[in-house]
Amino acid sequence: MRRGRLPCLAGVIYKAHGARTRDHESRRCSGGVACASGARVFCVNTPCPVLWLRAQDKVSAMTEMMSAPGAMLLYHGTRAAVAPGETILPVGDFAYFSPNLDAAIWAAELAEGDHNARVYRVAVNGPIEDSSRLDGYTAPPYPAMSWRTREPLTVLSEVVEWNHYHGTRAPLCAGDLIEPGHAANFGATPRRANFVYFTRTLDASIWGAELAAGESRSRIYLVEPTGPFEDDPNLTNRRFRGNPTHSFRSRAPLRVVGEVEAWEGHDPEAIRAMKEGLARLERSGVTPDDD
Repeated sequence: MRRGRLPCLAGVIYKAHGARTRDHESRRCSGGVACASGARVFCVNTPCPVLWLRAQDKVSAMTEMMSAPGAMLLYHGTRAAVAPGETILPVGDFAYFSPNLDAAIWAAELAEGDHNARVYRVAVNGPIEDSSRLDGYTAPPYPAMSWRTREPLTVLSEVVEWNHYHGTRAPLCAGDLIEPGHAANFGATPRRANFVYFTRTLDASIWGAELAAGESRSRIYLVEPTGPFEDDPNLTNRRFRGNPTHSFRSRAPLRVVGEVEAWEGHDPEAIRAMKEGLARLERSGVTPDDD
C-alpha cells in the first residue's frame, strides 16, 4: 500500500474496491505527524484524524472503535432528505453504512426514488458487523455499504464538499494544469482528447490511473476544476443508473493541488479483465464519447 500524503477533505481514504485485503494495525495520526509505522500523513485544507483499522472479528470491539471520540468517519447514502440529529431507520433488519465514502456515493446514486442522491455522515448507536466478512456474502461489482447495525443511525451532517481526483501516469506538481488536447487513453485509433476528466470517487480515479497509457507508475492527484463541467456521458446512465462513480469532464483545465499517495490498486486479475473488456469494445467499434 502506498502511504504518505493523505488528503481528507471529505473523509478517510481506503483501499480500492476489489483490492486484496490487507490488515493494518490501528494508528491515529494528525496532519504532518509520523505514524508509529513511519508513514507520514498530510491532510489538505484542515488537520484531521486518520485511522488505519485492523480487521476485528468481535462485534463488541468494532462497536467500541466506531463509537470512540475521534473515530473514523462513517457514511450512509440515500435519496431521503434527513436533517442533522434525525435518525435513519433500519430497512428490514439492518441499517447499512460504510467508512468508505465511495460506497455511500454508490448507494445514494442507486437508491430508489427521484429525489437527489445524498450522502450523510452518521453515528452508530448499537452493535455493528461487517457483512462482507460473513459466510455467503457476495460482493457486488462496485463499492458497497456492507457494514450494518440493527439500531437507527444518527445523522451528523450532509457531505456537501468533495475531493476531486484525476488518475494518470504523468508526473505532475501542485499548481500544474491538466488541459485538453493530450493523447487520449482510450479508443481504437489515436486521437486528442477534447475534455479533461475527473471524479469524486477514489475508486474511479484508481481505475483511470491503472488503465492510463504509458509505462510510468500510476498516480492520483487532487485537482480543482477551473471552469464548467458536466457528467461524463461514458459513465452516466450506462450499466448503472445515474452517475454512481461521480465522473465528470470539462473543456477547462484542472489545477493540481496535491497528490494522493495512500491508496491501494485493484487486483491484477481485475485490471486484466477490465483491459480485455475495453479491447472487446474497441474491436466491436464502440468508441468513447469525447465530442
